[in-house]
Amino acid sequence: MNAFHGWEHYNARAMTTEDVASTFVEHPQFSAVSKPTNAVILGCRGSGKTTLLRMLEPKARLLRARPNGVKVSLKEIGVFVPVDQAWLASIRSVTGSQPRALLQSLEVAVYSLSVARAMIDSLLEVLSSAGQLLDPLVVTEDTEVRVCEVVSHALKLGRVAKSLASLRFEIVVKIAELPSISHSAPTQDLIQLLSHLDSPGSVASQMALLLNELSGRRELKWMILCDELELANDAIRDSLIKTMRGSPGNLVFKLAMTPLPGYAGMASSEQPLPGHDFDVISLFNPRRNEGANRKALKEFCSEMWEELCRSQLRTGDPVQFQHLAAFPEVAGPLDVDSSEDASFAAVDSKAFMSLAARDASFAAYLSRKGVDPRHVDEYSGSIRDSVIRKIRPIVQCRLYYMRSGTSLKGRRSHAFYSGESRLFSLSEGHPRWIKSTLGAMLARSSGDEAVGLDVQSEEVDKSMARIIARLNALPVKPAHSLPAFNVISAVGHYFRKQVLGPVFEPEPKLSFHVDQGVPDEVVNAIESALVIGAVVPLPDKTAKSDEWSRSLVGSRFRLSFWLCPYFKLPVLNGKAESLSKILLDQGEPALEKADQMNFGF
Repeated sequence: MNAFHGWEHYNARAMTTEDVASTFVEHPQFSAVSKPTNAVILGCRGSGKTTLLRMLEPKARLLRARPNGVKVSLKEIGVFVPVDQAWLASIRSVTGSQPRALLQSLEVAVYSLSVARAMIDSLLEVLSSAGQLLDPLVVTEDTEVRVCEVVSHALKLGRVAKSLASLRFEIVVKIAELPSISHSAPTQDLIQLLSHLDSPGSVASQMALLLNELSGRRELKWMILCDELELANDAIRDSLIKTMRGSPGNLVFKLAMTPLPGYAGMASSEQPLPGHDFDVISLFNPRRNEGANRKALKEFCSEMWEELCRSQLRTGDPVQFQHLAAFPEVAGPLDVDSSEDASFAAVDSKAFMSLAARDASFAAYLSRKGVDPRHVDEYSGSIRDSVIRKIRPIVQCRLYYMRSGTSLKGRRSHAFYSGESRLFSLSEGHPRWIKSTLGAMLARSSGDEAVGLDVQSEEVDKSMARIIARLNALPVKPAHSLPAFNVISAVGHYFRKQVLGPVFEPEPKLSFHVDQGVPDEVVNAIESALVIGAVVPLPDKTAKSDEWSRSLVGSRFRLSFWLCPYFKLPVLNGKAESLSKILLDQGEPALEKADQMNFGF
């Protein structure tokens, strides 16, 4: 099986609007994304950025309301604008060795025209859906002709359009002709020729003004939903950011991208002001102050699973997961309800007694804390909260992976991560991981019985193989940098020693700060891993800015929970250690040659 299978087959960009809307499960951050305010949406690939944006398109909003027979009042029109890689590739192939300034100007022009075309598409969709709207738009023929003429002249199209449909066609023709003009005149003349298209934000602003006049609805807002901006050049991003800082009242921008640490367009003198210029919405480990919490994320995973069961098995009841009886489904980061403790007290006693019998360091720790492992179920109050509940995940992990005398077992199975709660925690709430990994488990289930431990373990193993393959496939830039996998492997093995080392550690270090002493080649590797979700940025009280505007140095991260089975780790954030200390502990050989595990059963 191709190691990448399952990761690239669930991109909402390639789906019809009907399919996107019919399978949509509301993400905890959707309400924040839906607000008619400027926002930057950050997330690794597959985290749901495209789906969230596409659900703001007019047709998706109408389809979502249709089952209830509710008519919709559209105060904002969503305009989905992906980065068109086909056109960009065409430009780059034609321009060849042409100056970089010309290449950038052509790419910006293509994007500006793509914004104009997408705005017309959205308006045509709204006009064709008048019966579903409380306040349908009305366009007269005379006004349509006049506005199309004005837009044709403003965009310098080849022919003057007389209707919205013909205007869209002329814009498409213009986009198709742009690559071929690179050889028709000197570079500076061509750049000047394209100056009217040098700002996607300005084009959107002019189009919004004209199209609102066309519909007679001057108060109408346009949401420009810019997707995959990490693929665009800096000039496009700079222009959009600049427009957001002073955008007119009828224009809202939603910019979705993977993180771009240290992005040059965010100089310190131009730091964004959340709530004033734009908000930063992170799909990494969502924060409470962004409208999401752990309980909501767990509910999202559960609803995603229910939707998979409905679509694949046509069943109303979600399929259950088997789990190891000795390791009940608690202690994941999505399990925050302490009321569950009573039902696990007896299991805790068995686990604590068993580990204390084989691990002298753990027995000594309990003795220092005044905890008798034979009576763990009898403790309450501060002992239960600050000791028993706190160390439960570490106890279970050591018990599963360690032999008597603290030597490691040669386990190949990932059954420790089985069961709904642990799988949901392992997923990071990542839609593509849920669809590919849990979907594969479901495909092997009859629907009549719970998903077995072997099936869960095998599919988790395959999901690990995919993320490791992606880490190994990341380009090493610049040439002297370290492969991302080598750095991740060094960090993971350090964390494993924290959890499964010879001495029981009640608060193992399971996250890291990128400190000033970290070499540039290591920082570059962490940046690459961040893009694919192999590392996750964590909220940090010491950080002075958010994931968008701060650099990697000084920020706190952990490994993705997807990698927990690989390194035999509990699904926890854990305290932080400096990355330079981790690398010093692991030594240079660990960075130069990372070990590779064999996958499969």
